[in-house]
Amino acid sequence: MQVVTYNSELRVFSSTMVTFTYSDGGSIDVSHKLHTVRVELYADQADIVRLCLEIFLTIATMFSLISELYELFQVWRKTGSPATYFKSMWNWIDLTSIALLWCTMCMWWIFVLSQASQFDINLRYEVYDDLTTPAAMLRLAGNGTEIPAGQGLEDVQKAFGELQSIVDSLAWYYAINGINILRHLLRDPPGRDWRQLGAALAHWPPGPGRDSLLLVV
Repeated sequence: MQVVTYNSELRVFSSTMVTFTYSDGGSIDVSHKLHTVRVELYADQADIVRLCLEIFLTIATMFSLISELYELFQVWRKTGSPATYFKSMWNWIDLTSIALLWCTMCMWWIFVLSQASQFDINLRYEVYDDLTTPAAMLRLAGNGTEIPAGQGLEDVQKAFGELQSIVDSLAWYYAINGINILRHLLRDPPGRDWRQLGAALAHWPPGPGRDSLLLVV
C-alpha cells in the first residue's frame, strides 16, 4: 500500500510504503518506508543560492578531473609509462573520489532536469464510478469506450510510481555521497580532528551545498 501526501507550506511530497508479507505459517509481517522529497527546487531566494552551489560543484568537479588527468600526463611524460602514477595508493583514492563525484553530479542533474522538473500529479483522480451508490462502490470509473474502465487507477499508479522512482534515485545519490565522505576521511592524515566538521555537516541540508563544502575541504 502506498500513500502520497503533500505539504504545501514546505513544498514537500511524502511517500509512505506499507508492505504486508504473508508467511507460510499464517502470520503477517508488516514493514514500512517513509520518504520525503521536494520537486519544486528553485522556488525562492535560498534555492537560487543552492543553484549557484550546484553550478560551482559541477565546475569544480570538472576541474578536479582535468587536474588529475594533467598529473597523470606529467608522470607519463617524465617516466615514459603511466604505471608509475597508478603505483600510488593516494592517486587511486583521488580517482575514486572524482569518479564518485562525477557519478553523483550526473545523478543530481538527471534528477533536476529529467525527473523533478517533469513530475506532475493531479489533486484528484476519477478512480471509482460512484461512491454514493448503495452497491458496487468499488466499481472503477470509465465507460469502456472513450475512457477505459480503470484508467483513473492506472493514472494514479503511474504518478505514484514516478514519485517512488525519484525517491529511489535520491536514495542512491545520498548513499554514494556517504561513501565519498568515508573516502575523504581515509584520504586525510591520521590525527586530524573531524568532530567539528562532522557536527557542521550533520546540520547541513543534504544536497550539492554539502557536497561543495566537502570538495573545498
